[in-house]
Amino acid sequence: MKYTKENFQRGLKVQMAVFNLNVSDVAKKTGLSRGTISNLLNNKVTPDMSFRIGTLSKLCTLFKCTPNDLFKEAPKGWGKR
Repeated sequence: MKYTKENFQRGLKVQMAVFNLNVSDVAKKTGLSRGTISNLLNNKVTPDMSFRIGTLSKLCTLFKCTPNDLFKEAPKGWGKR
């Protein structure tokens, strides 16, 4: 399994869709800032920004999942048109 920010971005979007939540909903339920969630969703996390374990923990608690669920690789052909 490759732990990439692209896989995480996709996993987060999928979980948000499954739970029918938007950025504001996730922020309210986790206590994370809307900016943090937006940066994660828009792949704007740079190498000098630390990805906090607490952030991951809050997201996993909200979505009732494991970190691996958020980092799963997309199936072959995902996103190709």
